[in-house]
Amino acid sequence: MKEQPQQQLYPCAVAQLRSRDRVVAHAAYVELRESGDPRAAQECATAMLQLDERGDDVGPYGAAYAARLVRQLVRRADGGGQVAAELWLPVRALLARWLERGSTGVGDAGTGVSALQCACALLKRAEGGGTCADAAALAPRVALLIAGTPPLLRPAAAAELRKRACRLLLAVYPADGAPALPPSLVDLLFPAACAALSRPPPASSACLTSGAACAADRLLALLALRLSRLTPAPRRLVTLARLLGAPGHGHCRFFELFGEQDDLLVAAMHELLLAATAGITSRDGNGDTAAGTVACDVLDPHEVFLSFLDYVAFDSALLLDFIVGGETHFLPYAVLYLRLAVDDWQCFVRATRKADVRRNGCTMQAMAEAVGELRATIEKMQRRGQFPFNAAPLVTRLHQVEVLALATAPPP
Repeated sequence: MKEQPQQQLYPCAVAQLRSRDRVVAHAAYVELRESGDPRAAQECATAMLQLDERGDDVGPYGAAYAARLVRQLVRRADGGGQVAAELWLPVRALLARWLERGSTGVGDAGTGVSALQCACALLKRAEGGGTCADAAALAPRVALLIAGTPPLLRPAAAAELRKRACRLLLAVYPADGAPALPPSLVDLLFPAACAALSRPPPASSACLTSGAACAADRLLALLALRLSRLTPAPRRLVTLARLLGAPGHGHCRFFELFGEQDDLLVAAMHELLLAATAGITSRDGNGDTAAGTVACDVLDPHEVFLSFLDYVAFDSALLLDFIVGGETHFLPYAVLYLRLAVDDWQCFVRATRKADVRRNGCTMQAMAEAVGELRATIEKMQRRGQFPFNAAPLVTRLHQVEVLALATAPPP
């Protein structure tokens, strides 16, 4: 017996979304939204997908209202409502279509942003049919948005697309490396991120464009660092060193990019530290181990840490704020780096000598004083029961670095 097509529940409202009269389109959107029925969004997505595949006009407001309905469907499921898995099939297909259009600049300039907003919302779901796998399935098309500036988009809109695309990919593939990055996706994403980073910055006169481009560049650099760490290859670190550093001043563009946002700065320093410790000694496909040494010379984690201390003026109070504050994840970075500094002390000493030339002062002595003051403050707070967590591992590392620094620093 031939299966009967599913009866549509909201055919008139879905059709009216295509109206060129904004009042009519908005009224249809309100009707679908107020229904509270996930099938309303599913029918809307299905209709928009069919129209888009046929090349028919969806109207000036249809895509925007459809995107809103899909986001509300996601939020409804995120709040505990169950959404059948089959409802996500047309939604995912429509998002993929919009992402493809956004990456080529074809059609409405906002379609790519709308699709990315929906894809990001999918990541917040814990139940139902739409999970992180839905967003991960869109990752290759999201990566295309990073590869270049869509030809029909304004620079600010293109930068906004790249920024949202990076945020989505950083969420799909978090710092702990689960789920694993498919090699084919890495091969697509890393060159795309580096190509975007190599573009010249926009003219300072275009304030909106410049701000959006800088935000996108920060996330692109963080994405490239994560990719080079999750899939270690010394050649990738060399490429990043050329983009983010400069001979003799390896942290130059690194701090230019991240210095204005503490959370991204700490995340980038952590990614660089993990990439350097895990990837420097690994062999790439050609067995090239010398490339890792070149990258480490330019993007040296020791130099980046010393530059960070200079960035906070060697102020132990600011360092304490970074450790106990919830805005950044500085604590795991600090513990991991201090361990590296103790184990790799001679390299750290060489980095302080380079810093002495830039600062025209004794970096080792300044660092020892800052670390000592920080350790003493944490110990005092612990004795009073004022420290928010067990700081014993951190205090131990701080003490080790302080002792080594005082023994190494030249007499005043």
